[in-house]
Amino acid sequence: MMQEIKAIEARQNEFDLPSIINSREGAVLLSYGYPLARNFALGATVKYLFHTFTNLSDNARGYGLDLGVLGNLPAFPRLTLGASAQNVVGQVRWSTGRKDPLLFIGKVGFAYRFSPRLMVTSDLDIGDSLPATIHGGAEFGYSNVRLMAGFNQDHPTFGFGAMARASSVVLRLDYAFELDPKGLNDVNRFSLSLVF
Repeated sequence: MMQEIKAIEARQNEFDLPSIINSREGAVLLSYGYPLARNFALGATVKYLFHTFTNLSDNARGYGLDLGVLGNLPAFPRLTLGASAQNVVGQVRWSTGRKDPLLFIGKVGFAYRFSPRLMVTSDLDIGDSLPATIHGGAEFGYSNVRLMAGFNQDHPTFGFGAMARASSVVLRLDYAFELDPKGLNDVNRFSLSLVF
């Protein structure tokens, strides 16, 4: 997963002329889920994080751990409920030697599958000194392609995904676009997943 913001004006002091920098941050994730029962599973994700800037020598590397649960109620087989604890442990270490802990984020959510092709989702994030944020959306799939639309608090989001299957291995490519209504930089996100 990678995110890049370009053309940021940066100043060392208030009256300095600005220099233009680009920020790029990303993560490499390794996830594993294990079904404990027919309708209940536990999962964990280990994360390697990095953050680099052009025209600056300050860069960061770090790690994190997420834990989650997922379940279906037998009375409502199309409804899936989930919860996760993100950044249970983790930190980012800057090239200057400074260490920052990762902010803890608790998440609860649901997904409802109207049909094999149409699913709606919503979740709520609550975290360390962050306001609660709501996310939601819908996903329509046909064959090996998915189209997505939703919202991230007050920002509209759009995306698509495609997958290819070879034996028991699935390769997924996802793209998401988040429009920033405040006029800052819009966000483009790409992810590549290997599922086996």
